Amino acid sequence: MVVIALLAAAAVTAVIVLRSEPRAPGMLADPYPTAPTAAWVVDLETATDDPDVAFASPFYDVHQGGDTGYFEYDGALVVRVIHTGVGESDPHAYLAAVDSIDGHIRWTAPVSREGGCAHEPWDGALACLVHESDERTVLRYIDLADGSVRAESTTDFTGSAVVVANDSVYVLGYDQNTGESVVSRGSIDDPQSGWRRDLPDLGCDSPSTPDRMEVSGDFVALRGFGSGMLLRTADGSTATDDPLVAAHLVDGVEGALVTTCADRGTARIVQVDGTAIPVEGYVLEPALTVSDTADLPLITDRFDALDPRTGTSVWSVDSDGTARGAAVVGDLVVIETSDSDLRAYDLGTGEQRWTSTGNTLGVGPVTDGERILTVDGSTVTATSLSDGSVAWSMEAGSASEVSTSRLAAVDAGLVFVSDRELRLYTAPNGTAPVSGPPVDSAMAQQSSQAVTRCGTPPRLTPVGLRTDEGGLVVTMRFTATCPTGDVLAAESTRIAISTGGSNVAAAAFDFTTNPIAIPRPENTTGFITRELRFPVGTFWRLPDDLPEPAEGTQNDGGSAGTFLVECEPSGRNAVESASVESSTESRRQPVVDASGPARPITGDPESASFDALRTIADADLPVVQSDLAERWVPQLSSKRPGLQAEGRTWNNAATLEEHLVLRLRYPNVRLLWSGDWSTFSAPDFWVTIAGSPSSESGSAVTWCDQQRLDAEHCYAKLVSRTHPVDGSTVLR
Repeated sequence: MVVIALLAAAAVTAVIVLRSEPRAPGMLADPYPTAPTAAWVVDLETATDDPDVAFASPFYDVHQGGDTGYFEYDGALVVRVIHTGVGESDPHAYLAAVDSIDGHIRWTAPVSREGGCAHEPWDGALACLVHESDERTVLRYIDLADGSVRAESTTDFTGSAVVVANDSVYVLGYDQNTGESVVSRGSIDDPQSGWRRDLPDLGCDSPSTPDRMEVSGDFVALRGFGSGMLLRTADGSTATDDPLVAAHLVDGVEGALVTTCADRGTARIVQVDGTAIPVEGYVLEPALTVSDTADLPLITDRFDALDPRTGTSVWSVDSDGTARGAAVVGDLVVIETSDSDLRAYDLGTGEQRWTSTGNTLGVGPVTDGERILTVDGSTVTATSLSDGSVAWSMEAGSASEVSTSRLAAVDAGLVFVSDRELRLYTAPNGTAPVSGPPVDSAMAQQSSQAVTRCGTPPRLTPVGLRTDEGGLVVTMRFTATCPTGDVLAAESTRIAISTGGSNVAAAAFDFTTNPIAIPRPENTTGFITRELRFPVGTFWRLPDDLPEPAEGTQNDGGSAGTFLVECEPSGRNAVESASVESSTESRRQPVVDASGPARPITGDPESASFDALRTIADADLPVVQSDLAERWVPQLSSKRPGLQAEGRTWNNAATLEEHLVLRLRYPNVRLLWSGDWSTFSAPDFWVTIAGSPSSESGSAVTWCDQQRLDAEHCYAKLVSRTHPVDGSTVLR
C-alpha cells in the first residue's frame, strides 16, 4: 500500500453572520480580505511513488465519479486515496486523516475503491462499505481517533449506501441473485436484523439503484439516477404509492420532498400523516447554509422562495433563465444562474442586492461572513457579500480536468481540496495557527524553561510567506545561537531578507513590549515561531514570485540556501531573561508589526525598488502575453522617475509602493514596462493594469465603475504590440 507523506509546508458590510461555537460548517474562523498563501501542502504527485493515485471523496454517493471531497472530524480532514490507472482492478484504497493544523498524516485505514462511507459519524466512528465480492459487502466501522477497525459486519448483497441514524444502520444496495435493489435496517452487528425491503422496478425513464439515502426519524428517502422511493423507518413500508424520480429530506420541511415520475416539474411535500402539499418548481439544495435566520425558505430553479411548511410563495423574482445553484449566507441568498452569473437577493423580501457576472458557486463554497469564497478548477474567487465585487482571486493549487475541486472551512483556515493535492491557507490577518511541525512532548516541556539574552543574534529562518491588507507577512522561525537560549527584547531590531542577491524585505522591529524568548537549541524543537509583518515601503517582492522557504536559509553571511536573513538588534533591551512559552501558545501570538523601515541587504531602497519593479514586470510578462495581449484591460497607474503628479515627485520606491498597494487590493493586478508595447506613447513608464481582459473597452470601464475608482485612476487600455497608440485608450 502506498501511503502519502507530508511535503514541503508553507509555501460597512451588508451581511453580518453571528459566529457560533462550535464553528458552523462552511464558516471560516477568520476574515479573508485578501488572498492568502499556503501554510502547507500535501501533493500526491511527489508524495507517493505511484502515479495512478488520487484523492477522492470518502462518501459513498460521489466516489464513483472520481469526485473530490472530505470529511472533517476533530481537526482532521479525512479523504480517500484511490487507484486511477486504466483498467485498474485492484480494489485497494485507504482513508487518510490529514491534520488541518500542519498537514501531517494522523492515520490511514484500508477500505476499497468501490463502496464508500457514511456522511455522518456514529459514536466517533465512520461506517464504510468495503466490497469483497459481487455478492457480499463488509460494513466496517473505522475509529476516527486512530483509524483502527472498531467493528465489522456483513450483508448478503452489494452495498452502495450506508447511514447510521436512530441507533440503527441502514444499508442500500443490489442483490445479484434476485436482480433487485435492496434496503435494510439493522444493528451494528447485523445490518439486516430489523427489516429488509426489496425495491421493485420503479418504472421511470431509466430505473437503476438509487445512490443517495437519507434518514430522518420517520422516513428513509432514496434518490439517484432517474428513480427514488420514500419508505417509513418503522417497517420499511412505502410512504407513497406513486413512482418517484427522487425523495429528499430538506432542513425545515416537516416530511420529505418528492418528485414523481408523472410530473417532474412539480414536487410535493409528503408529511408523516400522508398529506401531500404541491410545490412548484425544482427545489435547489443549497451548496452552503450559514445563517441565523429561522425557517429558511425553499429556493427553486424558478427564482421562487417557498414556505417549507406550506409550499406557498414567500417571494418570487421575474427572471430569464433558470437558477441552478444557491447558497444562503446571513440575510442573503446567492443564486447561480444558467448564464453563469451570481445574483444576491434579500432572504426575507427577495429584493435583489447585486449581480456578479461570470461567477459560479462551484460545488464547495465557504464564507467568512463578509465574502463568499468559491472554486472553479484551481481558481479561488472571493466575492463581496455587500456589493458582489470580486475582492480577490488566486490560483490555489493543481487539479486534473476530470475532477471537481472543493474548499473546506476548518478551524486552522481554508483548505483547497483537489484530486491531486490538499493545501491549507491561513487567514491573512487572523488567529489561525501558522504552519510548523506537530507539537511534541519535548517542546511542551519547555513551557517553564528560563533563558537569558545571548551575545550573538539568533538565527532566523522564513518558513512561510503570505500577504494581507497590511503588507508582507513572514512566518519566521527563531533559533538561538547560544546553548542557554536567547531573549530578543531590543527596541530596534533590523531584520532584512534577500534571495538570490535580490532584496525581499527590510524593516526595524521593536520587541521591548513583547520580547521573544527563544528556547535552548539542545533538541530538534529548540526554536520558536512568530509572524512578522513588513508594511508597504519595507518589502520589494511578493510570495507568488519567490521560492518556497527551505531549511537552507541562514543569516551568517553565507550564500547557500533559499533566503539570506540578517538580524541586528540595537538600542535598549527591555529584559535580560525570560521564560519560554509553550509551542501551542507561541503559534497563536498576534502578528508583530514593523516599527519602521531599515537598510536592505544590498544597495539602498531606491535601487532595491528598481530591481523589484524589473523582477515583477519580467515575471508578469508571460501572463500578459498569453492572457491579456490584444485585449482591453483597466489601467490603474503609469509612473516613471521624475514624474510630477498627484502633488509629488515620483521615483522607483514610490512607484513600487503604489503598485504593491494596488496588487494587494485588487485581483489579478499586473505590471508592464511601456517600452514592451506599441500602445503607449512613452517607452519608460511602469504601468499597472488589472487582469480583467475583454474584447471591448466597455467591460474595462464597467470594472472601474464597480471598484468606485475615479477617472484619473482607472480607464480602459488596449495592450498590444501591433496596434498604434491612437485609439488604444478610452477615458471615462
